[in-house]
Amino acid sequence: MHEQAAARITMRTVAELKRLADSVPPLAFDAETWASLGMCEYLIGGVDAEDPGPNDVQTVRRRIAAAISDARLPRDLSDRLLSEGARENRRASSP
Repeated sequence: MHEQAAARITMRTVAELKRLADSVPPLAFDAETWASLGMCEYLIGGVDAEDPGPNDVQTVRRRIAAAISDARLPRDLSDRLLSEGARENRRASSP
């Protein structure tokens, strides 16, 4: 959901929603926080997304190929549940 729509639905300003997202990661709109929830295998660092060179393109292609290969086995979501980000966030939400 877009930030403005989420703010409207929650009856907050976008600024209030962003401050709240600092303490409630599922409300965040940035890729790093999303990844910290265990929703993706990894973020690709060290590439220039705005003006990628041949090495950047090759790095991304290699990582995508590896992610596809990793996603084929196991055929369930256990790897997401066992990721460091998922474990850390479950630990934070446990009483």
